Parts: sequence; structure tokens; C-alpha cells
Amino acid sequence: MPSPTTTAARLSSVMPYSVTTELHTRTYISGPMTGYPGLNLPAFAAAADTLRALGHEPVNPGENTLGPDPQWADYLRVDLSDLVTCSAVALLPGWHESKGALLEIHVAKELGLAVHPIERWVELGARVAA
Repeated sequence: MPSPTTTAARLSSVMPYSVTTELHTRTYISGPMTGYPGLNLPAFAAAADTLRALGHEPVNPGENTLGPDPQWADYLRVDLSDLVTCSAVALLPGWHESKGALLEIHVAKELGLAVHPIERWVELGARVAA
């Protein structure tokens, strides 16, 4: 088993932030896309705007573009690579019915990221601002 020092060194090489000093600045947006009109992109964009107003740096998977004829797994690869660069996750309504969102949340929790519905991030932001 690697020592905590070794693990921290490995993480620092792949993580673009300090877990202790920049917690919750980079927030991944997770929610349903497949089967939603317009892939639910307006909800992702609105969440990004909300998070930005709260001082977060939103990571919107709805902005990812892939080459011709991408498959679901192609998007998942890109989305997970974005997710691991974040320190928090904001959940959109319907997340519990999305296979991709459930996978993202599982990974996020295993990595120790803060995971809350978007409404909770708004509540937390209001408390900080008050």
C-alpha cells in the first residue's frame, strides 16, 4: 500500500488545485442528458451560470465536443477525465435516473469530492454571502 506522502505526490501531479486551499472552486455539473430534449443542455448551462455567480469554476460536460459519431462511452471517458480535476459536484434534477450521472457520482464519492444537488450549493453560497 502506498504511503500517504507517495499518494499525495501522485495526486499533485494530476490535480490542478490544492485540495486544502482551493476546495470547491472547480465544480463538475452532473445530470441527465440522454433522452432529454436538447440533451438537457439548457439546464447544464443554467447550472454553470449559477455556480459561476457563487464563485465556483463550473465544469460543464455539456460543452464537450467530440469527433464524428461519438458513442456514449466516448463521452463518459471525456467526462470522467474532467471530473477528476474537480473538488466538488453539483447534481441536476433527474441525476438519479441517469446511468452516466450515477457513475460520475460513484467516482466522485470514492475520490472524496463534495457532492450536493445544485440547490444545496445555492443554499451554501447564500450562507457564505450573508
